[in-house]
Amino acid sequence: MQNYISSTKRIKIAALLLVGLLGSAPLRAINLDFGSSPGATLAFAGDGTFSFVDSSTGIYSGTDFVINLSSSGRTGSNSAIGLLGNLGGSFTIGAISSGVATVTGSGPLTITDGANLFAGSVQWLQIHQTSTSGNLNLSGVVNVTGITYGGSNQDLMELAAPGSASAVLSFSFASPGYSLTQLATTPVTTSYNGDLHTSRSVPDGGVTLLILGGALGLCGLAARRRSGSAA
Repeated sequence: MQNYISSTKRIKIAALLLVGLLGSAPLRAINLDFGSSPGATLAFAGDGTFSFVDSSTGIYSGTDFVINLSSSGRTGSNSAIGLLGNLGGSFTIGAISSGVATVTGSGPLTITDGANLFAGSVQWLQIHQTSTSGNLNLSGVVNVTGITYGGSNQDLMELAAPGSASAVLSFSFASPGYSLTQLATTPVTTSYNGDLHTSRSVPDGGVTLLILGGALGLCGLAARRRSGSAA
């Protein structure tokens, strides 16, 4: 009897531990890679500010970027690939130190699914520039807030779920490029690439089912042992 009780307790403890793993299961993050629409540019005005200029090319006219890649832990993702978006607002480059400066200002970031608008407010926070390459928000901190979306595109729903996200942008120039000081005082435009991502999500469905199935199996084993002992 004592061995039975000890064995049953071990099974129950194992089942509880498996369920507890749900809280530490790998979390799914979504990442949407985007690039400037054909003809769209990141424009430095030469007065210490920069903004995004819409494309005027064909089907991309009036847009700033196109989503090129979608990645998440959800099976069947990629529903956002090909969607078009816009970046608005004017941003100011602050005091420069060793090729880095703060960025102030905010503007709208939107993506259309053809019927509904994914919308948030973006602040670029910091700019890095070293000769031919530069970045906005290189550290990837949360800088897109107030996100709303009422559509049914799965990628956009997952990106919108937390209500905030991180946007990182990179750009480059032909050699010899520009120092950040030159970039702040020289009118120049360039294309760009970036990504939108969030780390808040739900445990992967396969992991969840595996853990729950294991827990239920252990509980069933305990019940059969109890039944066999009673007989």
